[in-house]
Amino acid sequence: MFKLYIDTDNASFIDDPGELARMLREAAGTLSVLPDRMVSGRMRDACGHVVGRWLYDPEVEHVSDVQQ
Repeated sequence: MFKLYIDTDNASFIDDPGELARMLREAAGTLSVLPDRMVSGRMRDACGHVVGRWLYDPEVEHVSDVQQ
């Protein structure tokens, strides 16, 4: 199971159209070799603000929310 939450309602996404792609590449780099355990991370915009989270767990089929 993989879950991703990103709040794109801030200036970083307006000022830089490539910001979302940059953040997704960063998360993909962490997951380039899928681990056999649960891993998670925070998504930070160019200013360092946490704007999202992701979670990968190979043993779980459903997680209610990663926003918390």
